[in-house]
Amino acid sequence: MPNHATSLVLRPRPQISTGIERMLSGLLASLGAVLAILTAVTLVGHCSWLVERSDSMAPALRAGDLLAVSRIGPSMARPGDVVTFKEPSRPGMLLTHRVVSVTRDGNEFKFTTRGDANTGSETWSVRANGTIGRLVVRVPSAGRAVALLGRPQMRFLLLTVASLLLAFELLRRIWGRSGDEA
Repeated sequence: MPNHATSLVLRPRPQISTGIERMLSGLLASLGAVLAILTAVTLVGHCSWLVERSDSMAPALRAGDLLAVSRIGPSMARPGDVVTFKEPSRPGMLLTHRVVSVTRDGNEFKFTTRGDANTGSETWSVRANGTIGRLVVRVPSAGRAVALLGRPQMRFLLLTVASLLLAFELLRRIWGRSGDEA
């Protein structure tokens, strides 16, 4: 019987790495790191994320800042704390202002708060077993990106771009294999 020997020649795969691919992978890695940090803060600190909508707390907080807020009982709030609460005159609206004073009145805590940039203050109350938010961390201007990503058109665009990048990578790998076999 004739002995047929086959040889396997390993050729290095051509490196197709452009500046755009490096930039996109760096951007995706940075985005992944930021998301991991935000997730860790959320899980460890039991925080919610809010986007600051006005400059009423300037210069401490600016419109477009991303705020991590943890839930606390009203008895834990102290003058000087920055708290988030339901706006008394507009149901469903949240405000983030600094505590000026807090007093207990029976089963309620009465607060006076004011935005650092405001001349007026607001008075409101919360039940002793209720909760309010207390500012944990501020990420300057990051709320602008979060608000932008919340728009349906932007989500559609991101999904479309991600799908195209995935399709491009799959085709590149398929075409790269067929060239190796020749």
